[in-house]
Formats: sequence, structure tokens, C-alpha cells
Amino acid sequence: MFRPHSKSIHLNFIGHFELPKEETPPPTEAELIEQELRRKKLEYQREANKRWYAKKRQEEEWQRRLEAGEISEEELLAHKQELLAKEEAEKEQRVQKQQERNRYAREWAKKKRAKLKAEKEAETAHIPKLTAEEKKQRKREKHRVYSLEWYHKNQAKKKAEKLANEAQAVAKPPIETSKTSIAL
Repeated sequence: MFRPHSKSIHLNFIGHFELPKEETPPPTEAELIEQELRRKKLEYQREANKRWYAKKRQEEEWQRRLEAGEISEEELLAHKQELLAKEEAEKEQRVQKQQERNRYAREWAKKKRAKLKAEKEAETAHIPKLTAEEKKQRKREKHRVYSLEWYHKNQAKKKAEKLANEAQAVAKPPIETSKTSIAL
């Protein structure tokens, strides 16, 4: 009879062994764009982190100086007020830049829509425009065709029902009723 056998293979190499290199296809254009966007996002995030840590270190330095008695509380409050005013000014600038970007995007989209509309009109320029009377005439014709279709469909249904009723009447023999009275 056959018995299952398990064998383990151990590869012991003497010297240096290099695995065959896997060939990776060159990145597609979409992948390149995605990589560039990811790189820009990471760069922006690093800069934001640097700004945040610098601000944090500066706050700690001012706090340390206050605790050491090098500056007074009024000076610390004045410094915080300056920082707050500076942040507000930066925020206002960011808002204005974003509004400018939004305005540009709206104008760009408006021009794009106008261009697409002009292209569509150019494509349909060879199609004659219908007058109001021609539109009414087409509507009447559609209604008439629909009405005729509906009429013929209903006539066919009625005819089918009539034939089915006649077939049932032929299939069932008439029931005879006798007039017998039951005396009690």
C-alpha cells in the first residue's frame, strides 16, 4: 500500500547567492501624476509641521523666560497678542487666496461651458429649427399614432376575450334544471 511521505528540502549555499531581479514595468502617466501629487502633499505637510514645531518651541521659550523672570507677564501677553494678530492676518490672506482661486475656477468653468455650448450648437447647426406650428403638428401626429396603437391593442384584447368566452360556452354543456318540488 501507499503511505504519505513528507520530505523537507534544505538549501544550503556556500558563497553568495543573488535572487533573480523582478522586472517592474515603467509607471503609467496616471501613476506618475499620483506620485507627484503625493510628493507635493508630503512636502506641504512637512513644511506645516516645521512651522507648528517652531511655533511650539517659541511658546515654550517665552514660557521658560517668564518662569525665569527674564520677562514680565505683560510682555508675554503682548507677545501673544502680536502672534494672534499675525495669525489673523495670515488667515485673512489664506481666505483671500482661496476666494481668488474659487473665482478663477468659476470663470474657467463658465468659459468651458460656453465653449461646449458653442460646439454643441455647431454640431446641431445643420438641423433645421422647428416652428411652433411644426412642433404642434408633430405632437398631434405622435398622439394620433399612440391612440391608434392603443385602439388596435384594445380591439385585439376584446376579440381574444370574446373568443375565449365562446370557447368556454362550447366546452361546457348547458346544465338542465328540472322543476321538482320537494314535499315536506
